[in-house]
Amino acid sequence: MRHVLLEVRRSNASAIALYRRLGFVAMGVRARYYPDDEDAVEMVLRLDPRTGVVVPGEDEVTL
Repeated sequence: MRHVLLEVRRSNASAIALYRRLGFVAMGVRARYYPDDEDAVEMVLRLDPRTGVVVPGEDEVTL
């Protein structure tokens, strides 16, 4: 496995903080993704394919 992807509501600060502690970074935004038109933040956890160790990164979008 090389990466793990997820989407989270932009307003869900506690979930975003948890994912950041695990090594996820923001890589994109899906505008009006949810039925109530809230945006989703796309997050990625990159892993070294040989070792499975998390590869540190930085956000690619501003939240």
